Amino acid sequence: LPALALSAATGVDINYCHLAMGNLSTIYTFLGGMAAVIWTDVAQVFVLMGGALLCLGVIGSEVEGGFSSLLSEAYDQDKLHMFNWRLDHTIASVWVVIIGQFVASAVPYCSDQTVIQRYLTTPSEKKARQAIWTNAFMTFPATLTFCLLGSALYIFYQQNPGDLDPTLKTDATLPLFIVQNLPAGLAGLVLAGIFAASMSSLDSSLNSLSTVVVTDYYRRFKKNVEERFALNLARGLTIFFGVVGTSTALAIEPFNIRSLLDLYIRILGLIGGGLTGLFSLGIFTQRANGVGALIGAISSAFVVYYVQAYTEIHFFMYATIGAVTCFVIGYLFRLVFGPAVGEKRNIQGLTLKTLNREE
Repeated sequence: LPALALSAATGVDINYCHLAMGNLSTIYTFLGGMAAVIWTDVAQVFVLMGGALLCLGVIGSEVEGGFSSLLSEAYDQDKLHMFNWRLDHTIASVWVVIIGQFVASAVPYCSDQTVIQRYLTTPSEKKARQAIWTNAFMTFPATLTFCLLGSALYIFYQQNPGDLDPTLKTDATLPLFIVQNLPAGLAGLVLAGIFAASMSSLDSSLNSLSTVVVTDYYRRFKKNVEERFALNLARGLTIFFGVVGTSTALAIEPFNIRSLLDLYIRILGLIGGGLTGLFSLGIFTQRANGVGALIGAISSAFVVYYVQAYTEIHFFMYATIGAVTCFVIGYLFRLVFGPAVGEKRNIQGLTLKTLNREE
């Protein structure tokens, strides 16, 4: 995404932009770690939201009839239609959005290390809860702002079709508008916000990948590791995963991906739903075991793949289908592999109590 923005703004070949963005994200994550991740995220919130509001103001001043006319025209063309109450699982109806996005939104908050590592940086559980609630309250106005900006861009380029490159990818439309219509200094600032927003996902992933490998794998199998060595290993892994991520971006560039957001939601449903199902098994029941949970997670991926390939169910539902499949299958396989460890202990305790009473 930041490479698309940079390419649209400068005309530089997209592959060089991938290399520039990938290397930059890797370097500052390598140098700054989690502190760099958090503070760049803080800065990007102000720059990105300010840039979005600025773009809305510019579009409102340049379309015919001003902002009120823009809203009226967007409404007439069904661009402000927020609620579809049809009971249809193949479209983004209200029911599909509520059910599907509830679970899809839960995926990162339950199982994504890029989010969970932020919880762990807070000084207490209370502060972590406050951070989650703050994010929840900010999500709605932020989402509404960017959806409105998308509708505004649609109307603007309807009135100015000559300004839009028909070969441009959908995700590069906003950067193109910024370069064409904002003053040079402001355009650079808003593009910086787009870069920061996209790169915040990159740096979070790089940091969490290296943390997981060092903490959950290396330290588990090798005891008494020196902190300095663990830090250097994490930094080396950051560079490794940065190279892998940048190479992957270069590899998928030739594919005609219409919307990276849609692709992300589909992948999230394929894998993330099973992770949420695992989390739910651990939180809401004590009657699951490790083998059954693992079978449930693997089965959920196959079920979601089948749904993606052979049904017309809307992709908002993929995460929900994956989570429910994992939970149900994981719970049922307890009957095959026996009770969980904690449940065995409970059974043994109850047996001892019964024997004591009989004596």
